[in-house]
Amino acid sequence: MGVQSLFSATNIFSLWTLSLVSSTAASAETRRLSNSLVCVDSTSNDENVDLFPHKVEAIYSEHWDISYHNTYKIIQNKQVGVSYLLYQCGTTPPADAHKNHHIVIPVPLQDGIALTQTTDIPHIELLGKRTDISTYMGSTDFVSSPCLKSLILEESVNVLDAFDSASVDNWVQEHPQSIILSNPWTNSSLPGRFIVSESSERSSNKAVFEWHKVFAALYNLEEKGNQIFDETIARYDCVSNNAALIEMDKVKPKILWGYWVDYYDSWSDTRTFGWSLGSCPNYYCEFVEDCSGEFMLPEQGMEGSLDCWGAKCMTDEEFKVFAMDADHWVYPSPDFNTVYETKKNILGDLPVVENSEVYDTYGSGMNTWFEQRMAEFDVVLEDMCEVVGTSTQTNLHKRKWLRNVFTEPFGELGPCEDVEAPLKTQANECVLLSPDDLSRDEVSPNDASPNDKDGMESTSSSVSLKSSKVFGFVTILIALLTYNA
Repeated sequence: MGVQSLFSATNIFSLWTLSLVSSTAASAETRRLSNSLVCVDSTSNDENVDLFPHKVEAIYSEHWDISYHNTYKIIQNKQVGVSYLLYQCGTTPPADAHKNHHIVIPVPLQDGIALTQTTDIPHIELLGKRTDISTYMGSTDFVSSPCLKSLILEESVNVLDAFDSASVDNWVQEHPQSIILSNPWTNSSLPGRFIVSESSERSSNKAVFEWHKVFAALYNLEEKGNQIFDETIARYDCVSNNAALIEMDKVKPKILWGYWVDYYDSWSDTRTFGWSLGSCPNYYCEFVEDCSGEFMLPEQGMEGSLDCWGAKCMTDEEFKVFAMDADHWVYPSPDFNTVYETKKNILGDLPVVENSEVYDTYGSGMNTWFEQRMAEFDVVLEDMCEVVGTSTQTNLHKRKWLRNVFTEPFGELGPCEDVEAPLKTQANECVLLSPDDLSRDEVSPNDASPNDKDGMESTSSSVSLKSSKVFGFVTILIALLTYNA
């Protein structure tokens, strides 16, 4: 190859590079590469430019939808029949926005956020926005997050009585660019209330968690919200697929879900008692099914002869007959040991009790199940599969939620290490199995990444390695094309 040819090839490559850079610079004038995390310059903004190149959409949820309109986005809350217009800070919302939408607010949120229910806490923390929580309206006794509790103790987070309407109204007036995240049972017409309905989703655990995308949209963090959601779904599906492969052609273990109710109402001088059983469809039925277990349901007409606030409960005798075939028992209440001491004559004869296969939901603390379980439903699935016996990572995954009531103490989340850091998932990275993997006596924990015990840190490393390989390949390809020219 002559010097002239090499020089020509070099010129061609240089011109190609300049063309690429020029076209990229030109396109940057008409589109953005990422959503802005700060206010934009209103004097230089073009309303024809899409300020939200990263978007979210509802795939599983039936309760919300979102549309994007260059400088603003509209969230439709289908359950409560209201809409919220979120416009890019630094731009001007449509003239009729306040007339047509319940809330009109600039994003990313500029003045903090107020929470009224603990289930919203992990969504904000996963996004790395914990310190944006300016106010908690309700009893902090039920808050489990160590870092949020620390901020509350430091008085970095204000605490208000959610039922004190005067205080809440004053808060809304003092924080015109903030919102109150509320539950679906709140009056949707109240000012400043951004209603979150994830706990009312009935279609699937994935639909419940998909509200995480709505939280992300409040901060223009759609890209991060999609990443967190997609990675969580991938782990969940991997664990479920492995469980189905392991349990294929086997008798499914039977899972009992129920607890003892004993409540005295002094106002009516009545006592409600009996064995309350889980019913399907419900989130826990899905966990059992996706771990290839069989959720135990009484036959029609055999649900029980006692009344528990309009639902059926079983007597001791009815429950003993029903629970006799259970392989594993989830008791979703903290008082199993107390109940067991008073009902040994009933419970002591159950094989599931004799085999110490009874679990409650307090492996991470007294209230953490209600606060964090919906945001870490993939971890709950890992727990359930470990209990059922369809987990491939028994030696790697230590149960976080389901606690053996006979052998394990009540759990806790541990101290806060950094209030600024995002919430770190407790999940393990899942390695998808093939039928060939099951030909061995057992699945070795060495099949997984050595970083699995530390959560999902290995994911970013593997992605970075793949990206480096792709970049290297492209570089070599360009060099070869240049040489051959």
